[in-house]
Amino acid sequence: MVIRDGLNRIQLLIVVAAALMLSFGCGTDDESIVEPDTSTKEPDPAIPTVSPEVEVENNEEEAVTVRGLVLDQITKTPLIDVQVQLTDEAGVVVDTLTAASGVFEFKDVAADQRLTIAIDSDEYKEQEFTVDPASVGETVKLEVELVPLKPEQLPEGDGLAVGLKAPDFNLPDSDGEMIALADYAGKQKVVLVFDRGEF
Repeated sequence: MVIRDGLNRIQLLIVVAAALMLSFGCGTDDESIVEPDTSTKEPDPAIPTVSPEVEVENNEEEAVTVRGLVLDQITKTPLIDVQVQLTDEAGVVVDTLTAASGVFEFKDVAADQRLTIAIDSDEYKEQEFTVDPASVGETVKLEVELVPLKPEQLPEGDGLAVGLKAPDFNLPDSDGEMIALADYAGKQKVVLVFDRGEF
């Protein structure tokens, strides 16, 4: 009987101890529940504060924009629906057409590389040129003048005769530069020669 009463007391003490341990948050595998401290405290100047580093991922490719205006070299009017082709150093080719304003644009072109631009039209001499590398975020602006394959024809009439005033016209010289007859009017004599080329 004495042993039994002793065991009952020991069991009772164990239950009371376990209850106390649970109420104080000790002796369990789970994290104890602690109320957060909501009081505001001034930071201790002796303890250095370290801000956590935040890494921002930049998915934007390093690119430039190439924008240009295509004009008729004689009339200086914008040319519409002219094919413009851009080729990068890797050989990637992109095509576009000039808009109603004569403007073409290539977006998201890889930066820091030499680009080749070719402009082709049935009515104008084809042009191809290179563009120097541009830095990230830059816009490369171009203005291109195309030389017509068939310059404007002189007005119809009975032809020219000695003593008549020659009609004004523009033609390319041997270097491809445009020359206007009006630039020489009253200043010096002009000789117009058509080279038939080699036979």
